[in-house]
Amino acid sequence: MALLEVSHLSKTFRRGKTTFSAVKDLSFQVEEGECFGLVGESGCGKSTTALLLAGLLPKSSGTIQFLGAPLPTKPMGENMQMIFQDPLSSFDPRDTVLSGVMQGAAQFSLFPKDQLAKEAQKLCSYVGLKESDLHKKTRALSGGECQRVAIARALMSRPKLLICDEATSALDVLVQAQIIQLLHRLKTERKLSLFFITHDLPLAAILCDRIGVMHEGQLVECNSPKQILSAPQHPQSKRLVEAANEFLFQSPLGSSL
Repeated sequence: MALLEVSHLSKTFRRGKTTFSAVKDLSFQVEEGECFGLVGESGCGKSTTALLLAGLLPKSSGTIQFLGAPLPTKPMGENMQMIFQDPLSSFDPRDTVLSGVMQGAAQFSLFPKDQLAKEAQKLCSYVGLKESDLHKKTRALSGGECQRVAIARALMSRPKLLICDEATSALDVLVQAQIIQLLHRLKTERKLSLFFITHDLPLAAILCDRIGVMHEGQLVECNSPKQILSAPQHPQSKRLVEAANEFLFQSPLGSSL
């Protein structure tokens, strides 16, 4: 049984008297311990898909099964967490690192109050934050540090699936490499399943077990990174590969794992 199973998922928005289909008849699965990548150009429907999976947008049609049951209409619970392209916007500017991370479990009452801070400190260390960072305000951190805080907060609820919506695209290439290394470590050490959304095919090829190519709201191809890079089937996949071929094997990310 797949961890996540999406069948014929669609989302339509209304603009005045017209309607716009952002996601069209999307079907795919994510297995336990797998990193599934969703790749495509800006505006193709990737982030809308993430919000649908997280329960932050209502679907227009289709089904989403998670852990063998229909996904609740309420926003994601402890078993599914999400990190965003701009993590700072998801924190209260008054939060310290420690208080921000603790929010990930406090709302679900997963730890006794006397253990909550200790668990948060452990996770901050695990994701590469320093002890001196714990009492800083999140707004005082760099982009990479803030993304680590967001990952630690997500891990506090001990999720089975982590949705990463363009989680590295706002970072410089060296910090990207560090975050990709961290996500790879979470996948291998904690057997965490990842749903990794990006417009960057080489980045997805480094991290993901399978890649789905999205174009104009539809999933036009789904295969292993090797298959998509060596023998893409859809014209959009071919365009992404052609754009990536010049620098894929020279990328500092490629030699960092």
